[in-house]
This record gives sequence, structure tokens and C-alpha cells, in this order.
Amino acid sequence: MARISMKQAMTEVVTGRNPLCGRCQLCKNSKADGKEVVCLWGTGNLTAKIMLVGDQPSKQDILNETPFSGDPGTVLDKVLVRVGLKREDVYVSHSLKCRPMAVSKPMELTACAPYLAYEIGLVKPKVIGLLGAVALKQVLGLDGITKFRGKPLWSDKYNCWCVPTWHPAYLIRNEKSIEEDEQFRRDLDYIKKIAETGNTGQLVTDYKYVTTMELFNTMMVELHSRTVSSVDTETWGDFLTGKIITVQFSTKVGT
Repeated sequence: MARISMKQAMTEVVTGRNPLCGRCQLCKNSKADGKEVVCLWGTGNLTAKIMLVGDQPSKQDILNETPFSGDPGTVLDKVLVRVGLKREDVYVSHSLKCRPMAVSKPMELTACAPYLAYEIGLVKPKVIGLLGAVALKQVLGLDGITKFRGKPLWSDKYNCWCVPTWHPAYLIRNEKSIEEDEQFRRDLDYIKKIAETGNTGQLVTDYKYVTTMELFNTMMVELHSRTVSSVDTETWGDFLTGKIITVQFSTKVGT
């Protein structure tokens, strides 16, 4: 059966894995040692509460037709055991379904996005572990793995929590970083706890917006009655010339 054209593929409704996918050019190069695997699907427990999403298939993934089957997978399995989980307890997949020749391109991620969305909808996890910057971008559309690592982020689209963390391949490249190894372990343990309890342990903050002079005066009375207060600002632009948008005050935890 011949592979359909890119134009045809982009208009098709994704209903599962498509080994004849032609949504982008990746399908022409998803090979390893002469073996071709197009649209590599995730593996694991389809009823898992935890789904782990990486970036792209490695050479070993293509050869074994299994995500995270190379050295990054070995690292992942060891840390899963440390937090009381096994590979069969989770579902693992990649943001890209084919193996790129180099760094993934935005158009390739766009082409693969419906497949990952279908998988997430199939598994319906309580929490998704986003392993690396590519997964963070693909699932939540956010940039900055260092900024968001370890933080619970709610996804309305998938109706679950997402927790970004390091990709195991990054830990291999930075093998001397004990701190980042421990961060990865803590993040997976945190993901496990969210899956078990549905609770992120994050404090819910009660916001009160001061939009009138009456509310302003009430706030001033509150501030003057406290011995300790905190203040923060949100600005637009740089710290020297930026415009102040809001000023936030707090007199106690959670407000």
C-alpha cells in the first residue's frame, strides 16, 4: 500500500498509529541501520495514571520499535524503580513519531501533534511527565524547561496535570550533575504522588483585586495592621523603563 501525499495526510482525521503517514518529510528518513519505522507509537499501560512524553525516537527506539529503549530508557527505568514504579505502570511516548536526522523542526512537531493528542486522549492520564523542552512545547506550548521544571501545570485541553522535568538524555550528557539527577528523581516521585492523590500540594492563593478607592483604603488599613508584608510588581518592558502593570501586596500566606 502506497504512502499518501502530505496534502492528503494533513486533512485526514487521526484515529491511531499510521505507518504510512505522510504528514511531513520525517517519514522519508525515520530509519536506523536500514530499518524503517514510521509513526512509532507509544507503549505501556493504556489505563495508566501516568504518561511520560519525551522528544523524539532514538536509533535504538527505531531498531526495537519501542520508545525509550536505549540509554535514556535505562536511566528512566532505574529512576522509576527508585520512586516505586515500573515501566509497566506508566505509558511512554514521544512528541515526534518519526526519527529526525537532526534537531526537530516546528513543522514536524505540528505534523505529529495530532498523534500525541490522540494517544493522550486514549490513555486519559491523571498526570503527564514532560521530559524535556520539546515535550513541554508540544503539550503545553511553553518554552523554558529550566523555568518550569518541577512545577505542576494544569492542562484544560487534556484535563490533567503536567509536570515538566529533565529528559534522561540530558542527564546522560551532564553525568556529573548530582543535583539534576536528584531533581529528576524528585520530579518523578512528585508525578507519582499527584497520580495517586490528585493533589499537587500547591497552596491555592486568594486574590483580591483593588479596583476602587474604598478597596484601596481597606487594603491600607490591613497593611498598616501587620508587622510583616510582602510586595511584588509586574511590569511591561525592562526594569529601568518598563511600565508598571500591577503591584501586589500580601500580609499572610495564601493571600
